[in-house]
Amino acid sequence: MLTSQLFELWGIDDEILLHSCQDHGSGSAVVLGGSLADNMGTPVSDIDVYCFSDATRPDGQHAFRRLNERVVHIHTVNRTTLGSLGGPLWQLLDEPQCLDGVPVLPPTTLSDLHALQAGRALYDDGTLEQLRVDSGSDLLGSYLVLRNLVRTRRLLQRLKDGPGAPAKVCVRGVLEATTDTCLAAIGLVNPNPKWRVELLSRAPSSRPDTRWTDAMVEALRAGAPDDPAGQLALAGECLADVFEEPTVRLLVAQRAGTQLLSLMDDVRKALPLARNPL
Repeated sequence: MLTSQLFELWGIDDEILLHSCQDHGSGSAVVLGGSLADNMGTPVSDIDVYCFSDATRPDGQHAFRRLNERVVHIHTVNRTTLGSLGGPLWQLLDEPQCLDGVPVLPPTTLSDLHALQAGRALYDDGTLEQLRVDSGSDLLGSYLVLRNLVRTRRLLQRLKDGPGAPAKVCVRGVLEATTDTCLAAIGLVNPNPKWRVELLSRAPSSRPDTRWTDAMVEALRAGAPDDPAGQLALAGECLADVFEEPTVRLLVAQRAGTQLLSLMDDVRKALPLARNPL
């Protein structure tokens, strides 16, 4: 859906919206992000607007405005800071000597990168395209694949090792991490976990041969797993499909080849071992 159609559908005046952002970084590039940009909004959804500029605000301090009955959440993002991420992300994919070292980017940074990668430009001062290159925002999906595979391996190791974190908590974590790996691999990239189930429910339309999605949606909605071993088997089905995804195969072929293959093999071997103690 075009941005103009989206705004008409939700009754949003784009000129008033842009005016409300003017005091948050002169000369900003302004992008609509959040659920509205991803076509997952509701009549009461906040309007998330990202102002990429040279201005700086203390971490965690964002501005809020009201537009009709909606809350406008204005995220001011320093483009120099965000642009400095590109080098480390490229290096991670080009030289992943130790994938256990995948950095855990904070949620706010993931949100900024997602808005830059997938958001809708409301005003471009000529800096957006270069900022996408500098920040490595197009690498967000690949980064999330790697980070969530590493998380999956760690959780499976905890299950295999026995006493420690409750088994059901670890199994739930495996389901979430494998789902996030899948979503990133098939291009449904949104780092906000609250949209995990909604995005997964869209997966069958993009991958009609994926048979496990309905079961995974049901398992995620159920909360604590009643059948941990069965849900680990379900996670295995998910990962088997993920490992055949073109995005992952391209990652292996062009970038994180040997290390990623080793990581995938570790996860494959760990799944049945983790089911044994359950």
